[in-house]
Amino acid sequence: MSDPSTTPARMPPPGVTSNFINPVNTGYQQTICNVLCSIFVAIFVGTRIYTRIKLVKCVSWDDYLIILAALVFYAEVGCFQYIVQVGLGRHLWDVSAERFSPTFLEVWTFGAMIYSVCMLLTKMSILMLYRRLFPIDNFRYLWWMCVFCTMGYGLGAIFSSLFACVPVRAQWDLTISASRCINKQAFYIGNGVMNIITDLMILALPIPIVWRLTLELRQKIILSVVFTLGSISCVISLVRLLSIVTWIRVGNSDITYTLQPIVAWSEIELAACIICANAPCLRPFF
Repeated sequence: MSDPSTTPARMPPPGVTSNFINPVNTGYQQTICNVLCSIFVAIFVGTRIYTRIKLVKCVSWDDYLIILAALVFYAEVGCFQYIVQVGLGRHLWDVSAERFSPTFLEVWTFGAMIYSVCMLLTKMSILMLYRRLFPIDNFRYLWWMCVFCTMGYGLGAIFSSLFACVPVRAQWDLTISASRCINKQAFYIGNGVMNIITDLMILALPIPIVWRLTLELRQKIILSVVFTLGSISCVISLVRLLSIVTWIRVGNSDITYTLQPIVAWSEIELAACIICANAPCLRPFF
């Protein structure tokens, strides 16, 4: 029986030899992404905490949720950095079978779940911020609709990520043959589409209220721009979705190598969402 620590997770193409020592590796790109995103999230969340505690002297539910989202984000960064160490960015034939299954696939599975948790917490923080800023009866019904849609989609994505196979362990243990799994490719696309839809819902929610406020036109425009900063995360979500579609079209037989752009865009998307969620709260600081 072959040793899984020295056997490649996939046989190399004809004329190619497995290289466990010094392989082609784009994992450094993910490491750079991890560092930069972590720094920007720390700056914006830290500035918000300072603003809310020292300047405004009031901390609300939206602040607690964004802090929790940031902590979950750093857990996600940890997952992404770990899969770099065990094979992300390398060709599958340059990764040992032992590292790929269960280690790589297990951490990737939990990373996908953590992504959905972080996204849900961030969006709920934005919605709680809206509720605090606009305690208007007419706004309340639309707000609750967005909350139910966001919670329903978010919880569904979390449980679908974790329980995509029966038994659950079959997601990362390739020795289990008697298993039933959802179509993960369809799930990734559906999840990306729903993510963009809920982004747009949350983005549009406060705009009609802002334009009905008794403010000068200039102030209304400034407020609208601040609240529509989330469109940046919408664009990044779309880029991530397109990268998933491209990945599916190309095929995932070399998953450790071809997955790296999706991992990077997933992290950039989370960081952008957290940054945009903090933007409306930083006005007193400036």
